[in-house]
Amino acid sequence: MSEKYVIFGATGSIGSSLAEQLKNSGNNIHLVGRNESELSSISEKLGCSHTLQMF
Repeated sequence: MSEKYVIFGATGSIGSSLAEQLKNSGNNIHLVGRNESELSSISEKLGCSHTLQMF
């Protein structure tokens, strides 16, 4: 059974590394960050199907 995780600061080095580890372990991840283009890049790299919402 996969867990769900929300990763704040996902565009930073620690956040992106954590996202990669959790995704590779089969978990559902939600990425939060301030840089829209970097979030898109990371989610594409990880093969995430995503909806990007800016607030």
